[in-house]
Amino acid sequence: MTERTATTEAKKPARAKKFLFTLILCVLTAALALPAFAYNNPIPLTDLSRKEFSAGDPFVMKYNGVYYCYVSGGNSFRSTDLLRWTYVGNVFQGDHSHNLYAPEVFYWNGAFYCISCPDGTTNYRFKSDSPEGPFTAVSGDLGGGIDGSLFRDDDGAIYFTHAAFNGIALYRMETPESEMVPLGKIPVSVSGMWTEGPGIFKRNGKYYMTFCGNDVLDPSYRSEYAVSDRVDSGWKEPEQNVLLLSTDGALTGLGHNSVVIGPDLDTYYIVYHNRYPDYSKDIDRAMNIQPILWSGDRPVVASGEVSGTDPALPAEEYRPENGTEPLSGQKLLETPTEDIFTAEFNLVPAVTDVLFGYIDERNFCALRFENNTAVLETVTDGNAVETRADVPKNTDLNVLQCVGVRQSESALSVTLAGGTLFETTPSARGGKIGYRAQKGTVGYTAFSGTVLGNRDNESVKYANHTYPATLFNEAVGGKTVSAKEPGNALLLAEGEKATYALSSFYGEATLTLRGKATENTRLNVYIDGDVLYGKVAFAESGGYRTEILRHIPMLKGGEHNITVEVLSGSFEFYEFATCREDELMENSYNMDRSIPSMGQREGEGEYIDGEFALTAKESLHGDCFGKTILGFLGSTDYSVEARVRLESIENGAEAGLFVRSVNETNGKASGFSFRRKWYQRCYYACLKSGAVCLYRQDYGEKLLAEYPTAADMTEPHMLKVIAQGCDLTVLFDGEEVIRYTDEYYPFPYGRYGFKAANGKAYYDDLTVEEVAWEFAAQETGEETADPNGDATAPAPALLWVIIPAAAVVLIILLVLFVFKRKKGAPGGAEPENKKE
Repeated sequence: MTERTATTEAKKPARAKKFLFTLILCVLTAALALPAFAYNNPIPLTDLSRKEFSAGDPFVMKYNGVYYCYVSGGNSFRSTDLLRWTYVGNVFQGDHSHNLYAPEVFYWNGAFYCISCPDGTTNYRFKSDSPEGPFTAVSGDLGGGIDGSLFRDDDGAIYFTHAAFNGIALYRMETPESEMVPLGKIPVSVSGMWTEGPGIFKRNGKYYMTFCGNDVLDPSYRSEYAVSDRVDSGWKEPEQNVLLLSTDGALTGLGHNSVVIGPDLDTYYIVYHNRYPDYSKDIDRAMNIQPILWSGDRPVVASGEVSGTDPALPAEEYRPENGTEPLSGQKLLETPTEDIFTAEFNLVPAVTDVLFGYIDERNFCALRFENNTAVLETVTDGNAVETRADVPKNTDLNVLQCVGVRQSESALSVTLAGGTLFETTPSARGGKIGYRAQKGTVGYTAFSGTVLGNRDNESVKYANHTYPATLFNEAVGGKTVSAKEPGNALLLAEGEKATYALSSFYGEATLTLRGKATENTRLNVYIDGDVLYGKVAFAESGGYRTEILRHIPMLKGGEHNITVEVLSGSFEFYEFATCREDELMENSYNMDRSIPSMGQREGEGEYIDGEFALTAKESLHGDCFGKTILGFLGSTDYSVEARVRLESIENGAEAGLFVRSVNETNGKASGFSFRRKWYQRCYYACLKSGAVCLYRQDYGEKLLAEYPTAADMTEPHMLKVIAQGCDLTVLFDGEEVIRYTDEYYPFPYGRYGFKAANGKAYYDDLTVEEVAWEFAAQETGEETADPNGDATAPAPALLWVIIPAAAVVLIILLVLFVFKRKKGAPGGAEPENKKE
């Protein structure tokens, strides 16, 4: 080996080290670019052997600063952060404890209670002195349905709910061991059918009930919610009531949830299970968590997301080594709170006082208990002012209880065991929190600066979901106003704007904006600071309407900023949503062969003599229907045409085409079907005796328009449906017979397919074509973004792939050229005149 070659060989390890260092630096840089402290759903529940347990019907409760999760079957787990769980074991023992359905544990006066159904049969009461069991039966057969849940109101009364048909059964109890007095049925349900998994919680003066249905094996199994001003009456389901509904992603069958407040003492989390679409997992169901964001009294959940930001921790917390500890004298946490804060105290109230807003011994707030009276004392410069309230009945002050203190800008709220004691004008000052006692007992103590979701606006919003406009990440001007629909709206005047941080994808998106405009309202829409579609006009109307914008270019994966700016007029901005645009499968098919990507979901389909025959089948509810789903979720503006005929017009037979379909049920998931013919979200145009009809189906059915005709529907007819923006057009044998604009809550995207009810239908000559999106630019005298080909239009998605790819290739070629120049002679030899 020559000296020059030997030197070159000696340099290889150094070059390798340099390459390795560069690679590590790139990986670290990429890691730093990712969101910090991100978790992934589903969240595994394991033991020390790393065996993963099924997490059906997960219920999470908090006791003395520790979260406990109970799942169907009786297994239990504990955590302090909602993410990392330690296996406790099967905590139900003895008679009637086998295979408990959906156990929910309820703390009351030093004991832990559960009313649950062994093997899904009938209810028994269980009791334990510890959240970790063992729980044993303390009652006989109580009757009632599955999925029992307990809730304690402000006055100390306890309410018990369980699953039922077309509603939720409700009972009142004085104590968890007393007689259950039936109060009838709460008239809420999932599509008027079997409804299960009820749970009640109270937030900011409103009561919320979540519930789910219908068939856990179906991907559209979902949770919904209702709201009331009291527990025993007045429950109402908001329109567009979808708390969890995402059957189109990797996680399906989302539902049977519980709701718990997170470690920051303020953020509500919904905990729910999923099933896997292929049922190939060893476990039956897995647990997921998502934060609930709030717009006024409207809860918002980004359902089905596979990742999220870790739950925020409190600003400071104290955990006694053994859970509780004795106290003599005064104990304060080190860090003072801000003027706005939420705090949690666990103590024995009869012998321990709560302190907060503590500055010094002449300036503080204290909560003490005198027999069954709570005394709130505010001391300013040594002068004390007292407010008194009765302790809720059946509250034992000699056992560990939880006190909550929430001080917002407008009110001070104090709770005991979940019930409200005081709602007063705030003391308007922060300070240290802690306790005082001559001989007391204290437990977990913590506080944070999060109050009533005041940090919800900081959250990153997810693509493929709908968010209230009030959850902006940044705004210039604007004010929150009460909306005509659930929650609040953001009122933007001329020159004001709102920006939203969106965790998105690479490609193109559809953006829907919903709001109410005044005369001559014009908007600008930006993506990452670049104007997209200038001068968007919203027609003046008495209510909210929707505008659909297409071809939003996401130039990179990751986070984007979407900005809505008012150029003239004013805009009461209610909500926005995004969805990835999928390429449409444009094609024509003679139905003499199987169509690619055809998905049979309901009924029976077969090919007969060059036609596709779809036979409706009866469900357990009695509906007789069938459907077949084609296409991709993100298809937006397109037309579907086919030759359709009915075998018979008897018994109300109908058949047709649906477009923009999402969240469909799956009749093949199980034979246990409560489904109805309208169990999906879509537009449906159909032929029936005497008419051509257009329906909106959203787990219910609404007739939008009808065209009377004497045509014989057992003969073949060409039926065509065009979806373009908010407009739906139906053609019958080439003639336009229906045109309808759905500005209220349009479905902006979705799949297409065939549908039939109460008989058999035949389909042939299917044609699917994309419809060009027409953006009506306003006459402003300025250039505006036009996706139909003007110079100012956003570049198509393909261009945004080609440009970065070309840039990467050029950079690689440049690096190779420079590297080759440095290497010099061919074969890897160093230049002869190079000094080592």
